[in-house]
Amino acid sequence: MVGEGDATFRLRVGRRVRLGRDVRLELWALGTNVLDLDDDSYLLDGVRVLLRSGAVTVGARTGVRDYSVLKSEGRLTIGADSQVSYHSTIHCRREVSLDDRVIMAERVTIVDSEKDRDGSDAPTVDGPLRIEPVALGRNVFVAAGAVIGHGSRVGRNSTVAANAVLTGGDYPPGWVIAGAPASAVKELGAETQGPSP
Repeated sequence: MVGEGDATFRLRVGRRVRLGRDVRLELWALGTNVLDLDDDSYLLDGVRVLLRSGAVTVGARTGVRDYSVLKSEGRLTIGADSQVSYHSTIHCRREVSLDDRVIMAERVTIVDSEKDRDGSDAPTVDGPLRIEPVALGRNVFVAAGAVIGHGSRVGRNSTVAANAVLTGGDYPPGWVIAGAPASAVKELGAETQGPSP
């Protein structure tokens, strides 16, 4: 698996970037690969970055905590002041975008692709792949164990509850998103706001 592209790797490391122990970088040798670590960002112990003819951008003051995996065959962007917490995985086939101040708790999975299953005996690995970008708006919090599937678009200032499973579509800004499959269950701050004029 050597990939397609122009056999280049571009690395940009900002000021005061920190790397933990045993950080691993895997590249597809013939791909066009980009890793961009902005100022004051960090990758802690055991983080794996897999570039398969793809790009990963980690914004300023953003942390990727121990034993997380960032895998990109497309464009994976994490904004400034964000956090990918312990043992989380982001799998980007085409595009995954996390805006500024997105905070992920432990064991969160984000993936922009899924194998299409028809219930037959056909091997899953040979099935067609459904791919649709994932986007998390500014200041979204994702609680532990959540799974955010392909085609999910979460509006700014929302909270994705623990163990929620987002199966695609638009989730409104400023709501708690919970359940499996997930839906918007409660508007944040609604009980403290007065009635609308």
